[in-house]
Amino acid sequence: MDLSIIIVNYKVKELLRDSLHSIAEQTKEISYEVIVVDNNSSDGSQEMLKGEFPEVTLIANKINLGFAGANNQGIEVSQGRYVLLLNPDTIVLDRALEKLVKYMDYHPEAGIVGPKLLNADRSLQLSCGSAPNLWNMFCAHLYLNRIFPKTRFFDSYKHGYGWNYNAISEVDWVSGACLMVRREVIEDIRPLDEGFFLAFDEGDFCKRAKAAGCHIHYYPQVRIIHLVGQATKKVPQTRIYNYRSALRYFRKHHSLPAVFLLKGIFTLSLTVKSVINLVFFLICPGKRQGILYNLGAYQSAFKEVITCGNRDSCSLSVFVKDRKKGKNGYG
Repeated sequence: MDLSIIIVNYKVKELLRDSLHSIAEQTKEISYEVIVVDNNSSDGSQEMLKGEFPEVTLIANKINLGFAGANNQGIEVSQGRYVLLLNPDTIVLDRALEKLVKYMDYHPEAGIVGPKLLNADRSLQLSCGSAPNLWNMFCAHLYLNRIFPKTRFFDSYKHGYGWNYNAISEVDWVSGACLMVRREVIEDIRPLDEGFFLAFDEGDFCKRAKAAGCHIHYYPQVRIIHLVGQATKKVPQTRIYNYRSALRYFRKHHSLPAVFLLKGIFTLSLTVKSVINLVFFLICPGKRQGILYNLGAYQSAFKEVITCGNRDSCSLSVFVKDRKKGKNGYG
């Protein structure tokens, strides 16, 4: 089989339906399977799959295992030469998956490849970049990359609009919204680290792949629509998982002083955001409810940044222990 398509779903039934239809309509010339891992959705997703897409392999979880854990379940039963991690909030365009398979066939040096991602209005979505480090995290969390969007010096770990998104390039990572990987790479470096419940999982996977000699390519001749945020907005405390995962990534791939410096960056960023929101609270009475929500979220993030100090506190071991193997061997 050429391709195994793994989709992790959580309460986005309609988006999942549209994505599956686009796969069927745009994928005719390769052999493939679709594996949907449902993280205990309560919106009728599983019933929809059984009734409308009986050819799809469904893995129905009784708890939400997160992105990495659920993808690993799909990888474990997959059979394709290539494995595609695909978000349920994506639409396949112009035989995109066939083109990605063809590209991998003709470029044996590429172990991982990602396409150009587009927003719903077909505008560019930033979808690849450099490995996270203190400087690019500082630029991202203090919004320097947005203030100077076309200045490469202030790029965040996501390449900004000053980078050529129309050229085939070798990068440090590509977005997990649509990431194709050779099975040999997975067998070599092992699957995703299940300690990343949400965010930075693809960055960690690509980092380990590059360390093992794998080349990661961005291939803009293939386009996928990604309705960014739709697949994660129903996950509670998404912001917390982002901070938690960033700190876990730095503990794995950077020094201990770098972890503490990253905490300082997060603290500075959250302080600035809180002050700005307090100013708007005073001058914009009509928006106070939303501002109070933001302030509450920042307070929770502060607590996460302060307390998330050792490796185990960010591993989400409760989810890993529920796996049959009972152990996270991918950290």
